[in-house]
Amino acid sequence: MTWVNMKIEKFTGKNSFSIWHIKMQAPLKQQGLWGPLSGKQKKAAIDDDEWNTLEEKAHSTIMLSFSDDAIIEFVA
Repeated sequence: MTWVNMKIEKFTGKNSFSIWHIKMQAPLKQQGLWGPLSGKQKKAAIDDDEWNTLEEKAHSTIMLSFSDDAIIEFVA
């Protein structure tokens, strides 16, 4: 799969979550990670190891799109 470098503003907690959410769908879909997040791909359709890998990739992609302050405020 070819990765297209997309510049998406990190979610800070001060910018629009709705716009950030819409923009984040693009890289998640491009990496094949949107199906599990959206519920369109069911866990029963793939084995546990593959599902866990998809979850970890999706989680890391999302976490890297948060500012440090947002991680401290919303996650930590």
